[in-house]
Amino acid sequence: MYTRPVLPNFAARDKITELIDIWCGWRGDKLFPSRAEVELRDIAKFLESAVLYDVEPPDQIIIRYFGGRMMDYVGGDQTGQNFLEFANEEERPLRWGRHAAVVDTPCAAAWTIIDRPVGDNTRLNAIGISLPLGAAGEYDRASQILQVLFPFEGNRHPAYARREVDKIHFPNEFQFLDIGAGVGDKSLET
Repeated sequence: MYTRPVLPNFAARDKITELIDIWCGWRGDKLFPSRAEVELRDIAKFLESAVLYDVEPPDQIIIRYFGGRMMDYVGGDQTGQNFLEFANEEERPLRWGRHAAVVDTPCAAAWTIIDRPVGDNTRLNAIGISLPLGAAGEYDRASQILQVLFPFEGNRHPAYARREVDKIHFPNEFQFLDIGAGVGDKSLET
């Protein structure tokens, strides 16, 4: 049996614990689940705030699923886009390093976005969780990340407005979580 991720205090929320419990159920006695074990109906209530990435070295974090609430935050569907393109040039190595560590270690991650402008001048305050997945039937290397954003209670949801997106905000806090294989490079945390 592998380690159940332990949430840091800043991410200790019932909904996040529920998502981790579902993910642990999918993986069973493996280090991480493959995409074949993922039952979307199990996480239906989280899908509007979910993103699924394919992590492809050396510099591709391809968005494969972009939930409706995420579209509201950034102004459109970003499916098929490289997530690195939405980072400032100086932030790209850190963004790549964090995503690569989640699949290469593999490990999970918890992070926050605090007081960042989104949509119609709404301020976003949220906690996120990133969990590794293998491609369908693969258990020797994680290659995908399921990421879910949990807005703080009372955080106003922005009205959807189609717009060009140039940047997606960088987390304020970021911490790797052990799932049984250690954690990513601590120098990548904040």
